[in-house]
Amino acid sequence: EFGVKVGIAVTNRSNFVLGGLAFPGNPYDGHTLSTQLGQVERITGTKPEEVFVDRGYRGHGVTDSQVLITFACLEHTLINEIDSHWFYFRRNC
Repeated sequence: EFGVKVGIAVTNRSNFVLGGLAFPGNPYDGHTLSTQLGQVERITGTKPEEVFVDRGYRGHGVTDSQVLITFACLEHTLINEIDSHWFYFRRNC
């Protein structure tokens, strides 16, 4: 709304904040994921194995971590983006 998008990285179990970045303008969510993961790796010294994101991150291009996209219309079911193509043909969310 005000021209800046914020990316927040948290742990999946304890919701501990690992990092936060401000992205000027309104970039596509998928284009910010690799930058956010790079910050997490610099701060923690480890690369995330699994990344949980919402549907805005489709088409992200990240290959070194497993990216799991939530589908809110399917009761928060997590589906690997690579295996989810059949969902688009079965049902629109």
